Amino acid sequence: MYLPRLKEIKAKRAIIFLPEPELNYFKTHFRAEPITTFLGVKLYQKNNTLLCGPLISAPLVGLFFHLLSELSLEEILFIGWAGSLNKKLPPGSLFLPTKAYSFLGLTRFFFPRRKVFRPNLKFQGQLKGNLKKEGIPFWEGAILSTDYPFLEGKGKICFLKNKASALDMETAGFFALGESYKIPTAGLIFITDRVGEKRTVLPQELKGLRLKIQKILWNFVEGRIHAS
Repeated sequence: MYLPRLKEIKAKRAIIFLPEPELNYFKTHFRAEPITTFLGVKLYQKNNTLLCGPLISAPLVGLFFHLLSELSLEEILFIGWAGSLNKKLPPGSLFLPTKAYSFLGLTRFFFPRRKVFRPNLKFQGQLKGNLKKEGIPFWEGAILSTDYPFLEGKGKICFLKNKASALDMETAGFFALGESYKIPTAGLIFITDRVGEKRTVLPQELKGLRLKIQKILWNFVEGRIHAS
């Protein structure tokens, strides 16, 4: 299968913004320079860090991750949105996924018998330590990743709802790909809604979360958060 190739890019790390509003905010805030666009994904660069997005769903994440793997990146951090499955986890919260249950077709190609995936522990520890140091409140726990975003009454998926605090379509894919390609990977998730409820947090309502994690992302851009 033919895939486009990235032109000559020198970078040590990447932040992948799954929702476009997050990409637009942070590439402007960090004054990142545009590089190129392909597969509908925009690439910007600040220092030795790529800022990329938007990316929705695990299949597109898989294609893009494969291309990034050619760059010998040292870490990949992703920023995503998810719905709450836990009554105690309110919309507008920052969520640090410690493991992901996979109901994704993608992960079966890399780990046919695995259903649970985790971030790189050293990288995750650095993120968690920086959040605590900056006094940024966050939740942590398991997330459920599915190919399709609705799970009510769906047998095994509904059972896992009791184990996971949030629902998205990418996190398990990121963790599996990071492990397979041996690129340390971790993520930060914005909780935008509760699964089954109509109201969602609009992008402009997430401004407070963006302001809180600006320093965290800048530390990553500058190489002060890493997996080594």
